[in-house]
Amino acid sequence: MVDAAQVTVDVPTAALDARVFGVDLGSQRCVVAVDSGDVVLNELGGMTTATLVSFKGDERLIGEAAVLSSSTNPQNTIDFLNLLVGKDLAAVQARNDKVPGQRATFAQAEDHSHGSGAVAVVDYFKEKQQFSMEQLLGMLLGKLHEQMEKKLGASKEVVHVNLAVPSGWTEAEKRALVTAAKIAGIPSTTVITRAAALARCYQRKHPLAAPTEEGAEQPVKHIVIIDMGHTSTSVAVVKLTPEGETVLAGACDTALGSENFDLHLYEHFKAEIHEKHQIAINHHGKEGKRLLQSCEKLKKLLSTIGEATVTVENIAQDRDYTLKTTRDVFERLCAGETQRIHDLLTKVLADANVEGDAIASVEIVGGGTRIPFVQNAILSVFPSRDVSLIGRMLDSTTAVAVGAAFVGAATEELMLTPEETSVVDTLIAKEQEMKTRDTDIAAIAHERNAIEAFVYEMRSKQDTKHSEKINFSVLNPLLDDAEDWIYSEESEDATLESIRAKHQEIRSGIETACSAYFAAVEQDEKALEAQLEEESRRAEAERAAEGGGDDHDNRKLKKPERMRLVAKNKEEGNELFRDGNFQHAAMRYVKALTHASKFFDLSEQDVEEVNKLKLSLYLNLAQCYLKMEQWTKAIANCRDALDIDPTNAKALYRRAMAYEKEKKIEEAAKDVEAALKIAPEDKAIRKLDERLKVLIKRQLDKEKKMWSRAFA
Repeated sequence: MVDAAQVTVDVPTAALDARVFGVDLGSQRCVVAVDSGDVVLNELGGMTTATLVSFKGDERLIGEAAVLSSSTNPQNTIDFLNLLVGKDLAAVQARNDKVPGQRATFAQAEDHSHGSGAVAVVDYFKEKQQFSMEQLLGMLLGKLHEQMEKKLGASKEVVHVNLAVPSGWTEAEKRALVTAAKIAGIPSTTVITRAAALARCYQRKHPLAAPTEEGAEQPVKHIVIIDMGHTSTSVAVVKLTPEGETVLAGACDTALGSENFDLHLYEHFKAEIHEKHQIAINHHGKEGKRLLQSCEKLKKLLSTIGEATVTVENIAQDRDYTLKTTRDVFERLCAGETQRIHDLLTKVLADANVEGDAIASVEIVGGGTRIPFVQNAILSVFPSRDVSLIGRMLDSTTAVAVGAAFVGAATEELMLTPEETSVVDTLIAKEQEMKTRDTDIAAIAHERNAIEAFVYEMRSKQDTKHSEKINFSVLNPLLDDAEDWIYSEESEDATLESIRAKHQEIRSGIETACSAYFAAVEQDEKALEAQLEEESRRAEAERAAEGGGDDHDNRKLKKPERMRLVAKNKEEGNELFRDGNFQHAAMRYVKALTHASKFFDLSEQDVEEVNKLKLSLYLNLAQCYLKMEQWTKAIANCRDALDIDPTNAKALYRRAMAYEKEKKIEEAAKDVEAALKIAPEDKAIRKLDERLKVLIKRQLDKEKKMWSRAFA
């Protein structure tokens, strides 16, 4: 299939002058970029947003907020949203059954007010509710749209969004995606192919120079772009000239992705476990999901080493199991996929009518292309070429979104039918209702958390600076009363107005009882603020003396030069951290990470070196945010560190500390348990473990007290 088709909806004339955003709508994660080439960060400061929507009580958890729910509340969490939209019930259920683990239930809609025929059935607002795939994807796109508007700030520019999807998508899937975008409140949208986005990104990042001599022949370059994501693979032959790029031919296999490799390993070890130990893995249970996650880890290890082992915890009651295999066995399991890659690439070259020797490079994108036997399958199509044919000039995480943004706003229009418009208008109204409800619930939760955090903070002042100015015999009864209220029915049923009044009442009473302490703390804060202002002025003067300017640039620097910029910013951050200037230290670490994302054409050893550097930067950033009491950002950076090294005890420990501060005690305890397995003698981790056990016991005691009152 040629990667040229687009579907556009409601593009007003103003959209031609709009700020264009590109969205890489992935099966597991989404990325948003703006037409300047910058990636739009999510609310946690990360570059990617989980393709998830979850429902918990009265709350909707969307994107990153739903990550934990995929494990703790799977029956009310919907994943792989991009693979469900535009599908009928049978296709949705088939997708749901394919991947191990418990998932939401799907049904046939009772009427047409939900859009497509398939709906997810979830517990929301104390009852069973149904949401169509368009509604669910609209919720996620709404979250991404919020990120775009935040990026624009107060400029109020018109937004146009290019949504990049595999070329194998059907017309029904594209129209359903456009419907989801309208539900999200996005004013104008174009659906483009991933291959078109990647071709544009390559052309803009690595343009061909026009000839300098008059009458000279225009240079022409042909490349192949192979994009193997989690669930699909796209191949395109692209012709590049100084004027731009042309996708000569393209094809997509929507059933071929790195997920296939995970599932082959899963089935292999599922059979092995049953044969050796007579343990039947429940495909839709927790054990099935644990086994799949371990197989994903094993796949990544086998991409770098020839033999690997991974332990699956609790594969059966109180029993772990060690997965062990070699790269050769892994390759044999996936022989069918390697042949499909070979055939797909051969077909596209034939469709483009371009000989293999005329291809300047094969640019690889996506996690699946990191696997050695995938690269060997690619090279098998070019028998006269060596491994230098494989190019890595496109960033796997951001290239699709950036390229989609570079495509610009389309001028065509696709009009919805009156029936479609009526359904969409109904769904837009429902979404606005839920957004208003979300805002109110979030505000109430914020107030309740603020009360709880204030009480917890004051209980911990026993051995802190100025604690001698606190009369704890007066303070502790006030804290006990506040905690009793938090667990009371009055708190559960509180309106925003009443909980704000209660918060003020609690805070005023405690501040009055501890007035001497708060006066001393205020004096310290004023002194620190003056110190930070002086340090900021000194740093600004140093930058001016060095010629000023920002470290941000789009230059294509060689590895040593870019590494020098990374190291420079990291060292400056370390120095600022030692001086207690945590905010400015965090800024330097972010600069270092920005530079670290701009390496290109790295060898496997270079990638390992850069990842180690990124790991230390994420850990440093997490520490900065802990010091600044920005718990959510600390958690996000620890998660990024754990993506690089899942067994990093520091990352687990620091994330546990942040979870503790956010009152997510169960999550903190899980991280501490994992950290103790890695570093059982670490005193800091053991101390945190003891503290969490006390908190869990106190929480259980409070809940028992609450329930005893309820049944009294």
